Amino acid sequence: MLIRNCFGLLLLLAALPVWAQEEPSEPVPPAVNAAATEDRMVTPAAVSIEGMSLAFVSEERKNLMRVGLTVGGFFDDNALSPAAAVVSDESYSIAPNILLNQARGRLEWDLSYRPAFLFYQHYTELNQSDHKLAVDFSYRLSPHVTMKLRDDFERGQIATGFFSVDGSGTFLSGLQGANNSIIAPLADRLDNLASAELTYQFSPGSMIGVNGLSRELHYLDRSQLPGLYDSSTRQASAFYGHRISHKHYVGVGYQFQDLLSLPNQSDAHAHTAFLFYTVYLQSRLTLSFFGGPQYALTSGTAVLSGHKFSPSAGVTLTWQGQHSSFASQFTRRITDGGGLQGAVQSNDVNGTIRHGLTRSLTMGLGSDYFTNSIVNGTQFTAIRGHTISGTASLDIALSPHLSAGLSYTRLHQTYSGIQALSGAADRNRASVVISYQFDRPLGK
Repeated sequence: MLIRNCFGLLLLLAALPVWAQEEPSEPVPPAVNAAATEDRMVTPAAVSIEGMSLAFVSEERKNLMRVGLTVGGFFDDNALSPAAAVVSDESYSIAPNILLNQARGRLEWDLSYRPAFLFYQHYTELNQSDHKLAVDFSYRLSPHVTMKLRDDFERGQIATGFFSVDGSGTFLSGLQGANNSIIAPLADRLDNLASAELTYQFSPGSMIGVNGLSRELHYLDRSQLPGLYDSSTRQASAFYGHRISHKHYVGVGYQFQDLLSLPNQSDAHAHTAFLFYTVYLQSRLTLSFFGGPQYALTSGTAVLSGHKFSPSAGVTLTWQGQHSSFASQFTRRITDGGGLQGAVQSNDVNGTIRHGLTRSLTMGLGSDYFTNSIVNGTQFTAIRGHTISGTASLDIALSPHLSAGLSYTRLHQTYSGIQALSGAADRNRASVVISYQFDRPLGK
């Protein structure tokens, strides 16, 4: 506990001088300035599916086609299932990628696709191709009605965003994010996260909205991962938000979750009533809170049939500057198991910072601390455990189109009773990559 708190404090202290170095900014974010002139509200961060990008403002681009190629070398000292003992290996990847973005008045869409071809030095039977596809669509149906659709699909051996700190990720609030705290050894997996949101501003300072989320997590060969399970998640929320001033939003909401673990058919229905408050402290600096009671009903073969009352709460701080970005979060909630055999009571503390040291050198630091415990587990499935990780990265721009990156991740997982994770708790992964990319304007 002391180590976790100290690490989080160090990240926060590291971020403070970064904010001080930023150029002076407007007192409220650009979106809220727009709301003041066009009578439009933004969806409060506490209930939005959009999240925040960790890209710098100076890295954001609109109406472009970006094509690139990344080659990399990796070393993992605990790559395989612990059932085969601790085994290290080197691997190499070739990953082309394409990004399309277009913004036209009321419509904006974003499409990215990154296949990767992986080759292992010793365990060539693990060679395979991974795929990551992301689609983001936003359309203003009328001056006061907005629809947003998102889908993120991954097929691969590793959750691609976990072992890196870069500007390609999106930071979601605790109410909307999925449980990604279980990091399995190398094994084929499918992970699809789809979400939708519809908001209606019915007065100058009030809005209502609904959103939904669906996640399917499947391990294609669970014999590789004894003790881990597939999961299927459905989530729906409704909220009312009120703008007190250009900076301050408050509101109330309700969320329903259907959390199913497969093939053991452990099911949980979770109901959450919550209050939220979001304040835009200055341009692109946002502080958000939510909290309220949570009630879950469980049933199935791996859990006891019963109910559980629990408080849910969270606080998120995000900052996006010209050459720096920062995001930190604490959440407590009942959510999907993320690979465990039932819904879990989860606590999450995390923080990520990116900062441009020079025009061509960017560093990144990230840390996560998760605890998970099965809700209403039996004497055989009352699994409790935690995940701790820390990542450091360095990106170097060698030319306008060519860059190189170094990263290192230290991972520790302790989950008693899960064979796939209990054999060796520690894992170290290092990488060296070289990327080439070019941009072309996409017609407006």
